[in-house]
Amino acid sequence: FQQALASVGARLEAQPVSAPSETAKQLLRPFEQINNEAVKLSAEASAAQANGQNLSPGEIVALTMRSTEFAFHCQLTANIANRTSDGLQQLFRQQS
Repeated sequence: FQQALASVGARLEAQPVSAPSETAKQLLRPFEQINNEAVKLSAEASAAQANGQNLSPGEIVALTMRSTEFAFHCQLTANIANRTSDGLQQLFRQQS
């Protein structure tokens, strides 16, 4: 116990973080695409508001359609992530 207490008090040295592997980059690509799509959608909405003019009905429909498309992509990505997680859990259960 005393040894554990002494080691807790020791100063922790920062370790350099290695660059993410190619696999990690590929796994995060769908989330980056969703993030980029959200940024574009936000920019479109902000540009429409920045003019100080009311949006035309066509612009409202277009913005609504893009928002719905964004929501669909988010839901699809979440569904894929959940199914992948379930599959990995099942694989680990079978192997143990």
